[in-house]
Amino acid sequence: MKTKFFTTALLLFGLNTSMVQATEVEPDVPQTIEIVTTGIPEGEPRHIVFSPIECYYYSGVLYFMFSSDIGDVEVSVTSETSTWMKTIETSDGMGEICITSGGAGSYTVQIITEYGECFTGTFHL
Repeated sequence: MKTKFFTTALLLFGLNTSMVQATEVEPDVPQTIEIVTTGIPEGEPRHIVFSPIECYYYSGVLYFMFSSDIGDVEVSVTSETSTWMKTIETSDGMGEICITSGGAGSYTVQIITEYGECFTGTFHL
């Protein structure tokens, strides 16, 4: 409940929703991470796919919001020195993963659904 309140408060009270492109970022300013589709299950027709995932980084935590239930997803976050992994149930509409020990650098977020769809995003700290 605390997480839902915090995430909602961030969204309602001034969360910056522009795409992250800068290499240096203010540490206490929430960042939006653009999540795009990078793979579809074999045999599926190719078409433009709306990403049902929004992702925000704030103070060592990645917050995910799911616009629809896409089943359980495996989330991995990779930096130059570390990797974090977590399974998130999208039926709740949100989830989070803590990455507090990664330090400065580039990060890649990869989200794979139980149906084989793959989504990715990158950000810099």
